[in-house]
Amino acid sequence: DPVSYTLYVQIDYYTTYVQYFYPVVSGDVPNVDIINETIAAEWQSFIEYYEEDYRPYITGDEDSIYAELIGRVAYMSEDVLSIVYQEDIMYGDEYYDAYVYSLNFDMKSGVLLDNTQILNTDEEFAKTFVIKNNVQNGEFSDLEELSYEEIAEMMDTNRLILFYVPQGMEVGLNTENGWVSITLDDYEKYLKVL
Repeated sequence: DPVSYTLYVQIDYYTTYVQYFYPVVSGDVPNVDIINETIAAEWQSFIEYYEEDYRPYITGDEDSIYAELIGRVAYMSEDVLSIVYQEDIMYGDEYYDAYVYSLNFDMKSGVLLDNTQILNTDEEFAKTFVIKNNVQNGEFSDLEELSYEEIAEMMDTNRLILFYVPQGMEVGLNTENGWVSITLDDYEKYLKVL
């Protein structure tokens, strides 16, 4: 179904070493400027992170560090807009950092949703998460080394990955060795009651 707003992808370069892609919202949406400022704040933060943590290590072409932030629309409806970001930092030919994070907007009010306030991510959910991950993705060593309590605690931080998709909701975690996520087609039963 068509929605009352549109998106286009903006591609920009900060330096030859930093590239970022992000969606821009237009149309009859409450707080559309604030939504776009929030989306833009992600790449601005990414540039600051690059400058502080990586720029000092660049000494020449042989030590090149390339950084990329790609913002993709995972889901858009009259009610919700979900944007998922993939952040990759490469040192030479190897990945140094890879993270996934997301923004979810209530498009009726134009308000950014707090990902940690959408689902009940208690120990029981953590157990379900691990079981579904093993079925959907196979075992992930970072999860196998953690208790359900530790996983639930991590899901209550900025390590949580959560965004809507046509199949339901994607839920995951950024870990020390990358990220892992599962698709929940029955996510409604885990929603927090506000």
